[in-house]
Amino acid sequence: MLISKLVMQTVRLPYKEWAENHIAHIKGMVDGACAERMQAVKDHIDKVSQMKDVVSLTRQLSKVRTPPSPHKSSIV
Repeated sequence: MLISKLVMQTVRLPYKEWAENHIAHIKGMVDGACAERMQAVKDHIDKVSQMKDVVSLTRQLSKVRTPPSPHKSSIV
């Protein structure tokens, strides 16, 4: 019992340091991935907001287009 207590006291500090460093490393990876994902979502929102006028522009262009030629209308 005395030997196991001595071993536990000897191993505890290095294990605690290793565990804390490992946890910090994993937390850093997760935080980095979260930040990348948030930036990707913000970029996507910006791209979509730039395309918000596409529908109205398409409608305007379809009104401006030239009428079909007489040959096309007689074929249909």
